[in-house]
Amino acid sequence: MKKIFRVPAGSPARVFKGFGLPAAMESVVTNKDADYSERDVILDPSGIKGWRTPEGRTWAKQGYFGFRLPKNSRGARWMMVHQMCVEGI
Repeated sequence: MKKIFRVPAGSPARVFKGFGLPAAMESVVTNKDADYSERDVILDPSGIKGWRTPEGRTWAKQGYFGFRLPKNSRGARWMMVHQMCVEGI
């Protein structure tokens, strides 16, 4: 069974509109619960995904998960959420 990650409504997050640095970053608060599969995870604080780049290591060491986002009206491509706000279901 594949692991599902849930980001509850009201969680602080940072969304990015591009890749690399400097990518346009915006601090937001999620407005609804969102579920992500293992396939959507692009950065994992346990060191499994996303540790190849210095930027990825920095975020992961600070305890952040990175999730690939579906197409949206904001144009955000991915989202970083601290592991304290992510539930494994």
